[in-house]
Amino acid sequence: MNGARASPVVLDCGTLNCKAGFAEISKRAPDFVFQTCEPFQSSDAGEAPSPIQNGHIEDWDSMEVLWDHIFKEKMKIDPSEHSVLLSEPDGNLSESRKKSLQVFFERFKVPALHLANQGMLSLYSIGQASGLVIQSGHGFTNVMTARDGHRPTFGRVPLMYAGRKMTEYTQEVIAASLREQYSLDIKTVDFELAEKFKEEHGYVRMQGEGKPSRNMVALDIRGKTYSVDAGEIGAKIGEALFDPSVLGLSCFGLAKAVMESIELSDDEDWMDEVYLKNILLAGGNTMFKGLQERLSTEVDKMKFQPFMTVNVKAPPHRAFSNWVGGSVIASLPTFDPCWITKQEYEEYGPDIFRRKCLPY
Repeated sequence: MNGARASPVVLDCGTLNCKAGFAEISKRAPDFVFQTCEPFQSSDAGEAPSPIQNGHIEDWDSMEVLWDHIFKEKMKIDPSEHSVLLSEPDGNLSESRKKSLQVFFERFKVPALHLANQGMLSLYSIGQASGLVIQSGHGFTNVMTARDGHRPTFGRVPLMYAGRKMTEYTQEVIAASLREQYSLDIKTVDFELAEKFKEEHGYVRMQGEGKPSRNMVALDIRGKTYSVDAGEIGAKIGEALFDPSVLGLSCFGLAKAVMESIELSDDEDWMDEVYLKNILLAGGNTMFKGLQERLSTEVDKMKFQPFMTVNVKAPPHRAFSNWVGGSVIASLPTFDPCWITKQEYEEYGPDIFRRKCLPY
């Protein structure tokens, strides 16, 4: 089908960023990366709200504006000439899936569309169809198992913390350090400052490791310069991934979530080791230095049998895993039967997704 058409387009829109580009099997990064709120920003306004919250579309009118912005302003294409692969979060509602089909076929007139599970796309990005994916971006974190390209019905463990929550915690920890060191009357710090600090200095230490190395860095707070210990603060940020109680949350840390996901999958016993040997980190909130090693060690302590092997994979492209996986499969001739064509949509309506896309 796609041999006679222009290259398929892959869209991966999240709470914070959008990734878009033309499918090509060898690509390891999208052609365009920009903030999801970009089309709604103006010079005289504050931060514009994102139409996507916690990974799910909340404002469909704004979402159509965003997609239109991608086609016209970013990619500069006519969508009626390109098949589109659209990533979607695990657990996406049927009504949302049908709405996506309606918008792309009726407004954008695309010739074909596919809705793809983000966790599965991440696995495809490393050439796997079975494994366990820890998907953590700005708006949500999800742990899921996958077997031969399908997700077991009960293998999903959603978590209540992600990149934004981690940044908010960073704001609190920096402010607490400033109060302690300088007796400042301050409850929080700027979100963008904390976001940058988290990305540059957040890291994960091994359990039981000694006191963090001292690393004083200067911060501009209210027009004045103050120094804080990035070594200590950075370690606290990373530890929240394994002990979310410091975030005020009652949910699993990453290592326990991995084991819970495998147990919930209710697969044959031999699949447990398949999952443990193929644990994949995906999403921008998994970029913390030391996370791969700490998670591997923690899960190894909890594994079901001593002979089982634990292997945590952290590919360099994991901030773009969803998009890369979509780019790979959309480029394959064998993927052609998976596309929902315009003719199929017109004949069967939006419920056609139940036949062509993975169930959730």
